Amino acid sequence: KNGRKGEVGQRTRLELEVRLVTDVVLVGLPNAGKTSLLAAMSRAHTRIGPEEYSTTRPHTGVIRFRDGVDIRVTDLPGIYEGANEDITKGRRVLRQ
Repeated sequence: KNGRKGEVGQRTRLELEVRLVTDVVLVGLPNAGKTSLLAAMSRAHTRIGPEEYSTTRPHTGVIRFRDGVDIRVTDLPGIYEGANEDITKGRRVLRQ
């Protein structure tokens, strides 16, 4: 502010996490129809497969209403007991 040189500060390494801002999250067991519901409600183009765990990463769709309100809906991969231990693909989405 007054033109003087600042003092030496601390150096810190940070791990930052970016979070997706969403209004609604679809959570459920594998093959419960979460991706189909998201595709039916929004214009989300996701792969819908008959096998379990076909959703491997979160997908977000936007529902736009006539009054200008937007609702963001996110479809998470199937959640089940032990998913955070990477039994299959759960660790990509969940932290321990």
